[in-house]
Amino acid sequence: MAEEFQEKTEEPTAKRREDARMEGQVARSQELNSAAVLMGASLVFFLGGRKLLEGLAGLMRDAMIQAPVRSLEVADATRMLNESALEVVWLSMPFLLGVGVLAFLASVAQVGWVVSAKALEPKLDKLNPIKGFAQMFSARSLGELIKSVAKIALIGWICWLLLQKELQGLLPMVYSTPMMILSHVGSIVLRLLATALAMQLVLGSADLVFQKWDTNRKMRMSLQEIKDERKQSEGDPQVRARIRGLQHDAAYNRMLQEVTRADVVVTNPTHLAVAIRYDSERMNAPTVVAKGARLVAQRIRELARENGVPVIENKPMARALFKACEVGMEIPGDFYRAVAELLAFVYRLGGRKAS
Repeated sequence: MAEEFQEKTEEPTAKRREDARMEGQVARSQELNSAAVLMGASLVFFLGGRKLLEGLAGLMRDAMIQAPVRSLEVADATRMLNESALEVVWLSMPFLLGVGVLAFLASVAQVGWVVSAKALEPKLDKLNPIKGFAQMFSARSLGELIKSVAKIALIGWICWLLLQKELQGLLPMVYSTPMMILSHVGSIVLRLLATALAMQLVLGSADLVFQKWDTNRKMRMSLQEIKDERKQSEGDPQVRARIRGLQHDAAYNRMLQEVTRADVVVTNPTHLAVAIRYDSERMNAPTVVAKGARLVAQRIRELARENGVPVIENKPMARALFKACEVGMEIPGDFYRAVAELLAFVYRLGGRKAS
């Protein structure tokens, strides 16, 4: 319960962001989507509006021509309405598809491809009329209402200023031909549409920035939440420490077992010990199979003596090998000559036989 009252001052983690994304909680601007719908409608109408209007005009003309000669029975009237409705749908399909595709692309461009099954799950809370009524009058809903009214007022005011200027140029055209007047009115409508679209894009971009900030603010976490998340994803720190300890012990025991198979142990003589083994059939070069300092070095020396492995004191070589090589690593080329001479010396003394 204390976590609920902790101040959430920390930026959300990558896991918190991904979880929110899977739940459908992403920063999305409806204003940009509206701009995309307006742009799509304008573009599709500009490209295919003539054909759409001609089709609708032809449909109305045919209906008016054929109406007097058709029966006015209910079945015939129903069939006429169905045929007309299908024709309207067919003519409007490119228009609707174009608008829908641009709206979809605008949404994907904002948040990427997000398929959230959890967001689609039915929730009984959504059927609660009291909760729904409260949401209608919540601070967020009020803010959205104020934002929408301000947007409409701003766009309307700018379009009105532009329209007043354009109307002054329209008055002298009263003596022009109808086609010239229609052409001028069409250009005015296009400029108004372009102005409204530009304003919608600017407001949508600003709204997207705000939505990202607001979404990030809502996802902020407390220090305790971050600790709990880390514990859940990585495990309890005490358990991890115990596992690391067991892994270290296992590696240590494996290393000591390799000492019994070494060809020679080089010491300095008390603080460091490095065990070397060379098998010409399996190794490209002599390999450090064990090394240690202080108590570990002492244990390596004891195991070597117990198993008949020669222990040679060579301070410079022991220090250099201890610093340059890790356990399981072949010795560097700089040490080939010195180690080869050391192994040859051991073999001459009757130590381990050369493989």
